[in-house]
Amino acid sequence: MFYSYQELDKLKSLYKNAFPEDSQNFVDHFFLSIFNKDIELVQKKGEIISAGCIVKKDGVILGKASPVMYLSALCTHSSHRNKGHFTTVLIRLLNTLYKRNVPFCFLYPFNHTFYKRYDFCDVSFCCVDKIKGGEACVETCYTCNPPKNILQVLARVEEAFYEGCDSHLTHTKHNFEHTLKEFAADGIPFSVYATSDNVDDIFAYGFTHKQKIIHYRTNDMQKFKRIESLKGYTFYDFTGATKPYIQARIVDVKAALQASTFLIKSPFTICVVDDWLKQNTATYRVENAKVEKIAGLPNSAPNFSMSVAQLTQLLLVGDDILIKKQNNLFTDQY
Repeated sequence: MFYSYQELDKLKSLYKNAFPEDSQNFVDHFFLSIFNKDIELVQKKGEIISAGCIVKKDGVILGKASPVMYLSALCTHSSHRNKGHFTTVLIRLLNTLYKRNVPFCFLYPFNHTFYKRYDFCDVSFCCVDKIKGGEACVETCYTCNPPKNILQVLARVEEAFYEGCDSHLTHTKHNFEHTLKEFAADGIPFSVYATSDNVDDIFAYGFTHKQKIIHYRTNDMQKFKRIESLKGYTFYDFTGATKPYIQARIVDVKAALQASTFLIKSPFTICVVDDWLKQNTATYRVENAKVEKIAGLPNSAPNFSMSVAQLTQLLLVGDDILIKKQNNLFTDQY
């Protein structure tokens, strides 16, 4: 469903109750950016007590250009929790995506264990590191859009940042402008780092706040860690990390298998159980890059049987037995 201007203040009030650490400026920006987008609500006595929305980003999934669908701002008012309202909103959002044959959805969880009950699994990882310093560089700070020639170089930096990754967001004008506006809402500028005054020597950019690098891209991680002006700043390192960060879930099993046919040797059949989206529970046959959802009982026992969470883990993370290990780099928290 879509919300109206009349519901906007109620949504903001709910959001502030659930996420009190976010500034009012950010809240205003967030709801402006998703206005008239997909959002689900639970209301009681004229008040919105639970809500969540879908945010579409440009990206790559399993090596192919694909929209990355984030579930965002999922929350329930503190006085109405533990009554099933959150589950209602989440399942409605999943069903909305299912009707559009979306293979996967993603989210940045407030608690990784919590979402596993809904068959989400960890697909992107990080560790907290600290800038060591020791190398001076040219730093240029911007409070608005940088010149076009700078943007072109930043696009190349981001492309290098994602090089070798199977699934990630991509550097598009839409994604980059969204990021700029998000941080500008809190008055957070961004800086560009280069080894000289030459534009082509730019190797990183980042947004910093209170001794933290809260968003960055670089084409040289070792050089990035030695930026003297950022010495002591903490940041998330997504290379070779093991701490769970972004989670994902299969939405439409048939669509997810279709997107993954190149990963598993066919023909094979697989029985999948999904306790939340019952329409996914079925046996599927994959052969010649095509997926068939088998009605009724299959003629023979399937090659594999697993839950939708296990299948998500297999397709998006891999096990180096059935499917090679996947390198995912989802760094944003939408």
